[in-house]
Amino acid sequence: MSTLSDLLQQQHAIEARIAELRALEKTDALRKIKTLADEFAISYEEAKSCFSTGRKTASGKIRSKRTSSVLYVNPANPKETYNGNGRHPAWLKAMSKTQQDACKQTV
Repeated sequence: MSTLSDLLQQQHAIEARIAELRALEKTDALRKIKTLADEFAISYEEAKSCFSTGRKTASGKIRSKRTSSVLYVNPANPKETYNGNGRHPAWLKAMSKTQQDACKQTV
Protein backbone atom coordinates (compact mmCIF):
# COMPACT_ATOMS: atom_id res chain seq x y z
CA MET A 1 0.00 0.00 0.00
CA SER A 2 1.27 3.46 -0.89
CA THR A 3 1.97 5.97 1.82
CA LEU A 4 0.87 9.57 1.78
CA SER A 5 4.46 10.60 1.11
CA ASP A 6 4.66 8.29 -1.93
CA LEU A 7 1.40 9.62 -3.34
CA LEU A 8 2.47 13.24 -2.84
CA GLN A 9 5.72 12.51 -4.68
CA GLN A 10 3.77 10.93 -7.54
CA GLN A 11 1.42 13.90 -7.60
CA HIS A 12 4.36 16.31 -7.79
CA ALA A 13 5.94 14.30 -10.63
CA ILE A 14 2.65 14.18 -12.56
CA GLU A 15 2.05 17.92 -12.13
CA ALA A 16 5.58 18.65 -13.35
CA ARG A 17 5.04 16.45 -16.42
CA ILE A 18 1.68 18.13 -17.12
CA ALA A 19 3.32 21.58 -16.98
CA GLU A 20 6.08 20.39 -19.31
CA LEU A 21 3.64 18.96 -21.87
CA ARG A 22 1.39 22.02 -21.63
CA ALA A 23 4.37 24.27 -22.45
CA LEU A 24 5.30 22.12 -25.44
CA GLU A 25 1.73 22.09 -26.76
CA LYS A 26 1.41 25.83 -26.22
CA THR A 27 4.55 26.43 -28.28
CA ASP A 28 3.15 24.22 -31.02
CA ALA A 29 -0.22 26.03 -30.93
CA LEU A 30 1.47 29.43 -31.20
CA ARG A 31 3.48 28.19 -34.16
CA LYS A 32 0.25 27.06 -35.87
CA ILE A 33 -1.39 30.43 -35.17
CA LYS A 34 1.59 32.25 -36.65
CA THR A 35 1.53 30.04 -39.75
CA LEU A 36 -2.20 30.64 -40.29
CA ALA A 37 -1.83 34.40 -39.71
CA ASP A 38 0.92 34.55 -42.31
CA GLU A 39 -1.02 32.38 -44.76
CA PHE A 40 -4.18 34.52 -44.56
CA ALA A 41 -2.41 37.87 -44.10
CA ILE A 42 -4.07 38.47 -40.73
CA SER A 43 -2.78 41.61 -39.05
CA TYR A 44 -2.00 41.86 -35.36
CA GLU A 45 -5.04 44.13 -34.83
CA GLU A 46 -7.35 41.67 -36.57
CA ALA A 47 -6.07 38.80 -34.46
CA LYS A 48 -6.26 40.87 -31.30
CA SER A 49 -9.91 41.72 -31.97
CA CYS A 50 -10.76 38.01 -31.65
CA PHE A 51 -9.78 38.15 -28.00
CA SER A 52 -11.71 41.28 -27.06
CA THR A 53 -13.14 41.35 -23.56
CA GLY A 54 -15.98 43.64 -24.58
CA ARG A 55 -19.60 42.68 -25.04
CA LYS A 56 -21.36 42.22 -28.35
CA THR A 57 -24.14 44.61 -29.18
CA ALA A 58 -27.34 43.55 -30.94
CA SER A 59 -25.73 44.27 -34.31
CA GLY A 60 -22.82 41.94 -33.47
CA LYS A 61 -20.25 44.66 -32.97
CA ILE A 62 -18.03 44.42 -29.92
CA ARG A 63 -18.47 47.15 -27.35
CA SER A 64 -15.60 47.68 -24.97
CA LYS A 65 -16.22 47.59 -21.27
CA ARG A 66 -16.81 51.00 -19.79
CA THR A 67 -15.16 52.06 -16.63
CA SER A 68 -17.39 53.94 -14.29
CA SER A 69 -16.16 57.41 -13.62
CA VAL A 70 -17.41 59.84 -11.06
CA LEU A 71 -20.12 62.15 -12.32
CA TYR A 72 -21.15 63.83 -9.08
CA VAL A 73 -19.24 64.65 -5.90
CA ASN A 74 -20.98 65.64 -2.69
CA PRO A 75 -19.65 69.13 -1.85
CA ALA A 76 -20.25 68.52 1.87
CA ASN A 77 -18.25 65.26 1.82
CA PRO A 78 -15.97 64.76 -1.22
CA LYS A 79 -15.60 61.06 -0.38
CA GLU A 80 -19.24 60.55 -1.38
CA THR A 81 -19.55 60.20 -5.12
CA TYR A 82 -22.15 59.01 -7.62
CA ASN A 83 -21.37 57.66 -11.08
CA GLY A 84 -24.88 57.70 -12.52
CA ASN A 85 -25.56 53.99 -12.03
CA GLY A 86 -28.16 52.66 -9.62
CA ARG A 87 -30.27 54.59 -7.17
CA HIS A 88 -29.54 58.26 -6.64
CA PRO A 89 -27.98 58.93 -3.24
CA ALA A 90 -29.99 60.94 -0.72
CA TRP A 91 -27.54 63.86 -0.80
CA LEU A 92 -28.03 64.19 -4.57
CA LYS A 93 -31.82 63.84 -4.40
CA ALA A 94 -31.98 66.64 -1.83
CA MET A 95 -30.26 69.08 -4.20
CA SER A 96 -32.00 71.28 -6.74
CA LYS A 97 -31.11 70.87 -10.41
CA THR A 98 -28.85 73.92 -10.21
CA GLN A 99 -27.00 72.49 -7.21
CA GLN A 100 -26.66 69.11 -8.97
CA ASP A 101 -25.16 70.80 -12.00
CA ALA A 102 -22.72 72.63 -9.72
CA CYS A 103 -21.37 69.37 -8.22
CA LYS A 104 -21.19 67.56 -11.56
CA GLN A 105 -17.69 66.60 -12.60
CA THR A 106 -16.28 66.78 -16.12
CA VAL A 107 -15.52 63.29 -17.36
